[in-house]
Formats: sequence, C-alpha cells, structure tokens
Amino acid sequence: MPDTVLAALSGDPVGVPGALGTREGADDELQRLYARFLQCWHHPRWVRWRKEAKEDLEFYSGVNQWTERQREKLVAQERAALTINEIRPIIQIVVGYEQSARLDFRPIPIGEEDLENVTVFGRVMQKAAKDRNIEFVLSDGFERGVVCGLAVWYVGVDYSTDVVHGTPFIQLTKPGEVLWDPDSIEYDLLDATDLFWTKMVPVKTLQAYYPDHADEIAAAVDMLPPESPLGGIGASPRDPADAYRSESADPVPLYDSAHETLRVIEAWQQCWEPVRLLVDQSRNTVDPIPEGALPLAQELVRVDPDVKIVTQHRRYYRMCVFLPGTGIKLESGTPFDNDDEAYPFVPFFCYFEGDEILGVVRNLKDMQREVNKRRSAIVDNAARHGNFKWFAQRSALENPEFLENAPGAGDVGWVRPGQPPPVEIGPRPLPEWLWKLDQVAKQEMKESSLVNAPSQGQASSAESGVAIAQLKQQTQLGMAGLFRNYRRARLSLGRRFGYRVQQTYSAERIVRLDTQAGQTEFVTVNEQSVDERGRMTVLRDIPSLKWDAEIVDSPATPSARVAHFVMLMELISKLPADFGVAVADLIAEFSDLPNRDEIVQRFRMVQQKVMPPLAPGGPPPGWLPP
Repeated sequence: MPDTVLAALSGDPVGVPGALGTREGADDELQRLYARFLQCWHHPRWVRWRKEAKEDLEFYSGVNQWTERQREKLVAQERAALTINEIRPIIQIVVGYEQSARLDFRPIPIGEEDLENVTVFGRVMQKAAKDRNIEFVLSDGFERGVVCGLAVWYVGVDYSTDVVHGTPFIQLTKPGEVLWDPDSIEYDLLDATDLFWTKMVPVKTLQAYYPDHADEIAAAVDMLPPESPLGGIGASPRDPADAYRSESADPVPLYDSAHETLRVIEAWQQCWEPVRLLVDQSRNTVDPIPEGALPLAQELVRVDPDVKIVTQHRRYYRMCVFLPGTGIKLESGTPFDNDDEAYPFVPFFCYFEGDEILGVVRNLKDMQREVNKRRSAIVDNAARHGNFKWFAQRSALENPEFLENAPGAGDVGWVRPGQPPPVEIGPRPLPEWLWKLDQVAKQEMKESSLVNAPSQGQASSAESGVAIAQLKQQTQLGMAGLFRNYRRARLSLGRRFGYRVQQTYSAERIVRLDTQAGQTEFVTVNEQSVDERGRMTVLRDIPSLKWDAEIVDSPATPSARVAHFVMLMELISKLPADFGVAVADLIAEFSDLPNRDEIVQRFRMVQQKVMPPLAPGGPPPGWLPP
C-alpha cells in the first residue's frame, strides 16, 4: 500500500453533505486541525478557485458551456444552442509544446568523488520513473494546470507490491482535494503553515487499511445518525472558530450513509525544533551539539572566550491522518525520514497573480460564450430564412396541394391554361456582419491566448516567412512565464522523487538499468565489500549520496535531441577544429551515447583543465582562432 490511505485511493467524493455533531472527548489536536481545515475550505480564495476550476474543466471538455437555464430557454423557443469548442485546440497546442520538448531532470554530484555514484543514481531514478509511468503523470498534471490554473502532485512510497523496500511514485491529485494555508504566497509552499488532503473513503477500506482501529471505526459509525446538521469534531455550523461558516453553498460532507463512506483528512503541519550549535571563532568551525552534551559545551564556553553557543531553528513537517466525523486519529508522524523539510506535495501554478490562481482557459470563457451564441444565431437565421419558397397566383394550379406537400421526384403540378407557372424563390444571403462577428470572436481568442494561427499551422499564404516566424516566436515568448512555473515545479518534483528513491533503494540489491543505447545491464547498488585492510566499503552507495538537482535545458525526447545534435554537428563542421573542445560537452549532451551523463561530466572536467579561465570582459586572447 502507499504510505497513507489517501495515496492508495483516487475515487471521487460521493454522497450528500454529511451530518455530524461535535464528538465529546475528541482530541484537542484534531479539533484544532479540523477547525483550521474548515477555515481553509471556506476561505474566499479556495471557494472561488473550486468554482472557477470546475467551470474551466467543463469549458475545456466542451460540456456545460451553456448554463442549464440558458439551454432550457432556447429549447423552449425551438432555437439552437450549439457548442463550437475553440478552447480545446488552443490548450492542445500548449500541451503539445510540453510533450514534444519535455525537459529532463537529473541529479548532479556535489563533489568529484560522487561522480560515479550520482551517475548510477540517475539511472536508478530513470528506472523508477519508467516503472510507474511518471512521464505520463507529469504530462497529465501539466495539462490540468494549464486548464484550471493549478495541479498538485503527491510524491510518496507504495508498499502494496514491494512490502519490504517500497516503490517510489508520483500521483496526481484530483482538483480540490488538496488545499493549504490561504495566506501562503510562495510557489514551493514553504510559507504555508498547514496543508490538507481530503477525500471520502469507504468504511471497509479504512478498516482494512487500519486493522488496529477497525473495531473503533465500526462502533463510531454505528452511532452516527444518517442525517444531522453539518459539522464535525470541534466545529459546528455556528462555531466562532469557523470564520467562513460551514453552512455555505460549498459544504463539506463528512459521512455518507448511503454509500458507507467517511471523510478522511490528512493534515500536514509546519513545525520547528531548536538546534544548538557550537561556534569556535578561533578555528572558524560550527558543529552541532549532540544530545546530552550541552553541559559540556557550556563548560567549554565558560573557559574559552572564542567559543559560544548559538541556537537556530530547523523547520520540519509532520502528518496526522484522522476522521473528522468520528474524532479518531488513524496515524501521525513523518513517513519520509530523509525528506522532512518540505511538504510531499508539489503544486504547479499556471498563473498565480495576487489572490487569483488561474489557467489559460479562465480569460477565454467569455469569448467562447460569444462564439457559441453567434454560431447559434447564424444557424437560427439559416433555419428560419434559409429555405426555398414557392410563389404562385391563386387558382393557377389545378392541384395546389402539390406545393403544400413539398413536391418530390415524380410529382406533377398541373397549371391551368393561361396561368403563369409557380416561381421558386431562393433564400436571402445572411448578413455579412454576422459572419464577421463570429470570425472576430475566434480571432480574439487566439490573440488573447497568444496561440495564434501560425502556431496552429494555419498561416495565411499572404504572410511572409519572416512574419510567420515572428508570430510563432510571439507564442513562445507569451508562454515563457507558464513554462517557467512548470520548470520550477518539475525541479521540486525531481528532488522529492529522488529522496524517495534513496529511501527505497537503501539495501544491497541487483537492478536492471538502461544503458541509454537501447540495451540494459544488471548493476548491483549498495554493494558491500571488504578491502585488503579489512575495512567495509559500499560501492554505488545510494542512501548516503550527496547530490543536487538540475533541469536539463535540452529536450528529453529522442527526436528533439537528434534534431539538435544534427544542427550542432553541422555548425561545428563549418568552424575551426580547435572550437570542438569548447563544445564537446554540448555535443555529448544532445547525443544518445551509452553513459552519456558520465561522458559529459568528464568532458567538462577536461575543459576546466585545458581551457584558460575567462578574463573579465571577455575570453582570453588567443583561445579562439582568428
């Protein structure tokens, strides 16, 4: 199973608003957490975003672009209510940019001694990501973030298949399931004092996942009324602690008797712990004081004036999973020992402006409504005035029912002698301004989203190649902020996922890794060996590795790398031979050579030794050939 019950489940919350009152004797911590959860849930920022995000997703899918009231009114009037979805192609272009030129994450060593280990570690990360289809999970999250403004991934460990070591994974949470401190303004949530992940879970699943609490859960559920006023432990609809009133139009169901589901809240809290340091100014050293050694450090400070004790505070995060409807605490603590300094959730904000979280769809909805109304009006006009009509004098036909019943093939109309035959009159053309307004609305959507016609492959033959290239560049520049935010989220995801890999690959084991040349090989990680002096060493040590992270600027997809590799080789072929040393690492970066990362690192080490350091103001004289 994953590390928590919410990570194991991904179903939709079902049921009607729950009905639970205050539970006597509920834990004070749970009362405080639930009151804080209600404050976040009913905060205007989150209420507004849930409403807008739901509508954004519906507009993207083409569903409910007309309100129910509008549709019923038009149907009653026998008028058209068409949906011409112009938003979906725009979003698919933006998503296509990410999928065709996906950026790659990789670990980098802190020192040269970590080069071999970090290379193996990077390959292990690639294997773990491939095993859990992380590439598709990230693309789905990017698409959702572009549509409704926010996507949140959870990075955890799944023990349902490998109960001994666990498997690292990344899960895309459903919109609205994760919310946090509404006063937070940082993209990485470091200033958020708390975070909540919530959903409705079947009672039987909870009992199976938490067998130690199975009887307690069953007894508590038996005491729950099927319907009662909305509330929960420590917070009723009229509790002053609930600043935004739970009886709002966006209620929180706690228990659904029809489906036998309970709401589970996984609360993460920001905590602080003091860390005492021993600072020696004469030797310029700073060392943490071990637990129990404080009296000795104080004595050292008393006798040595150059030594002093400094207290700092370390930030860490702890979890508490509980049932707000019954007041039962299911588990608490930190499931990630090597990564407790950040939330295990990574958000991707498409745009975060002030108090608004919005995606590309948000500002296109009004124009989409106009397109639907204009096109429906065109269809209505064509239906009412676009039919052919017959004009004839009275008594001109011996069988007038010939025209009344819409003549078909083989029908004959008998014209009386001396009378003019009936005349068929065609429909009048629709007003030109009606078509222009429809086209203007579509063009405004492209201009507002910056996904113009050339970016969609719809360039006019009258436009020059330079103009088309500039328009495509305009689209790329317009989306630079969006991809900058995604790059930030991707880097944070890579770090969290790397720590999960270190946690799960902590024992000696043999794994099959790709060689980046379409082949695989077996590699033993954390291999223990004894040298000639009897000292124990660990080869390819994953858990103890010190590493940092970076996003590779080169696209990760093979087709894009090959195209850039060919362009670079063609450019180098036209330059002097000495220039190849300066770009050897770039050539290897775009290639698909086996052990590419190790080759790149070695090229860079050689460059540092061969290439003179750059002088202020430009390269050293004589390095580049004249």
